[in-house]
Amino acid sequence: MSEKEMIEALGRVEAATDRTTYAVRAFVRFLFIQLSATTIGSMCAAAAAALGWPWLAVLGGLVTAGGLFWAGFAGRAELRKSNPNGKTRGGLPL
Repeated sequence: MSEKEMIEALGRVEAATDRTTYAVRAFVRFLFIQLSATTIGSMCAAAAAALGWPWLAVLGGLVTAGGLFWAGFAGRAELRKSNPNGKTRGGLPL
């Protein structure tokens, strides 16, 4: 294997590693946001049940639902950075 071929192979390995890093980051970010929102929403719901404050239960539901949507959008945004199909637009990954 020539030096030029070796450098090209290393470039492909580096690109694959970058894609994997972004994919893992997307998954971890999604889980962290989802877990945080669900925990806060559940704590609000538990406090609402204990105190008899229905508005707090509604707030907990809104926090949970909003967090789940936010997690989905954030995870997709990070996953888009992994550029799994190698598509680019203006030199940047789609």
